[in-house]
Amino acid sequence: MIARSGWHSVGQRVGTLFIWVNKAYSRGRVQLNSAKPREEPLVDFRMLSDERDMERLKHGFRVGAKILSDPLMDGHRGPVFPTSYSPRVAKLGGPGMANQLQRGLFGAMLDHSYALRPWLIHSVVTLGVRIEDLLNDDKALTAFVGSAVGGVWHASGTCKMGAKGDPNAVTDETGLVYGVGGLRICDASLMPTIPRANTNTPVIMMAERIADEIKASTKRLSVKAQVTSK
Repeated sequence: MIARSGWHSVGQRVGTLFIWVNKAYSRGRVQLNSAKPREEPLVDFRMLSDERDMERLKHGFRVGAKILSDPLMDGHRGPVFPTSYSPRVAKLGGPGMANQLQRGLFGAMLDHSYALRPWLIHSVVTLGVRIEDLLNDDKALTAFVGSAVGGVWHASGTCKMGAKGDPNAVTDETGLVYGVGGLRICDASLMPTIPRANTNTPVIMMAERIADEIKASTKRLSVKAQVTSK
């Protein structure tokens, strides 16, 4: 649950039940755009390319909608409605005086519309899409999830750590890139599988482990150099 949907005036008036899949079945692709190192690679996340991810998100949406719509929540929440971080919402959330004025006006209308608030939300925010329609029509829910899905900034696994004989492995257990001397990788791209959690803590753990390996290997080289010099 997110207590606010954005840092602007409208977002602070709207709570969000955020539904996501951590360990996705879908697999994306990363390809080099050219041999020039400063050119951005071609990244295709291929979200929902595996049907199982779609079904899990739909299940989570149904559970969340049922919880928020429960009569026991009456008096603790306002209208329940489906929404997403669409290009229209992203544009409205951007900087600028015009956007600020629009958000301020709409926020004031949400505060003082009372009985008209559901109509205002479904007319302006959801553009007529109602949560009960999605719950009663699987095709409509599938279309909504497909159009609303987005990433949660935790991409991983593009430079898999693995055994030397693994054709998909890019680095060894210390982050050293196979076939490239002196180059290590240490971020979420090393993960051989997608974790069922945020990537922050696992990346810190990998960084600590690889930092220890770098220090240990430097010490071994230093000792070897000292022995050789004698």
